[in-house]
Amino acid sequence: MNREERIRRYEEILDRAELAARQMEEAREAWEGIRDELGELEAYYTGPEWKEDYEADEAGLLPAGLKRGVLSEDGIDSVLERFRELGVRWSAAGREKKTETDGTGLPVREVTGREEKTAVTRAILEALPDWFEVTETREAYIRESAELPLFAAYDGEKPVGFLCVMETGRDTAEIHVMGVLKEYHHRGIGTKLFDAVKQYARSAGYSFLQVKTVQMGKYEDYDRTNLFYRSLGFKEFEVLPDLWDEANPCQIYVMAV
Repeated sequence: MNREERIRRYEEILDRAELAARQMEEAREAWEGIRDELGELEAYYTGPEWKEDYEADEAGLLPAGLKRGVLSEDGIDSVLERFRELGVRWSAAGREKKTETDGTGLPVREVTGREEKTAVTRAILEALPDWFEVTETREAYIRESAELPLFAAYDGEKPVGFLCVMETGRDTAEIHVMGVLKEYHHRGIGTKLFDAVKQYARSAGYSFLQVKTVQMGKYEDYDRTNLFYRSLGFKEFEVLPDLWDEANPCQIYVMAV
């Protein structure tokens, strides 16, 4: 390859790289832009209104010209699954490039002292009233977490997120409670905490992880929580409608580790 050929060769690579970078940026922006609406779509699909609309379509009650792809189970399942896979891929890409600006550069470590566990869980849970507004429940989490394995993320000396895990069976551990301060959401901290707990579960000899949350379609904040767990690879196991109360059916997710 002479000098002229070499320059042409690497100029072509540079042009393709610039094009690929623009396309990736545009794709990421489009994905970020639709993510919240996707949660709304999934809440509709898993709620009573979709079933009502589906039955109306089956009964011939919808206008003939109305586009109704959203009433196809296969179609909507396919789209939701593709976006979950994209979420996992984007999260994985984010973990590969750890930077201070996106939050993944913040250190995560296991907290062993009971007093520090209590201080961490109290500081974070009390700052998240949208999820932990019931005092009795919040205090129970704080009390119980002091006795369980707990991992926390720190911004300097400040705890900004934690995840606590407990054994529910010889082969299974459960994400007992977790929280990340709102101003640190969407910075990869929850994923990094989960990675630490997943590694802990493997090294401790567990085969499965599970987590409980409010079923999709009930509350916007919990819909985002559901989508987060699914992006990590959790799969729906079962719903226990009466474990907590009628307004908060319990969704159980599981995954092999």
